[in-house]
Amino acid sequence: MASGLFFSLLFCLSCGLLIEATVSSECRCPEGWTPYNQSCFLYVDEAQTWADAERACINRGGNLASFHSEAEYNAIKQLISNNAWVGGFDAEGVWLWSDGSSFDYTNWADGEPNNHGGNENCVMIYAEGDFTNDAPCIWTLPYVCAKDRRKCYSCP
Repeated sequence: MASGLFFSLLFCLSCGLLIEATVSSECRCPEGWTPYNQSCFLYVDEAQTWADAERACINRGGNLASFHSEAEYNAIKQLISNNAWVGGFDAEGVWLWSDGSSFDYTNWADGEPNNHGGNENCVMIYAEGDFTNDAPCIWTLPYVCAKDRRKCYSCP
């Protein structure tokens, strides 16, 4: 951590700044990530529980993916080859996204979310079909990470 701060400080000092950096609207997604509007998405074909997948996305600088329109859902859906976790979760009857954004678009399958068995609290996308489902968070599935592509730092 300290060495990362040192290199960030050194980088900014070389640009004539102290610790100030600007957020650029021209940021590129990291290699392997797919750009879509202001987001970068990464499909990870490694089965994890929902919580472990969220931690892995945080370690990559993002969160499990959220979607807020049919077009954004379709962009994510095109990336997956198996059922996959996204960032939706049920907090005592209220659905939320792990990135803190509003849960304003859903693409539930008919009859979903149904909390079958009383323990379906996480959102997965079906690879076959065109919908989402609530599923037990302890299932292990591949997952889709997302990060805000506007949040890259560069010297002005």
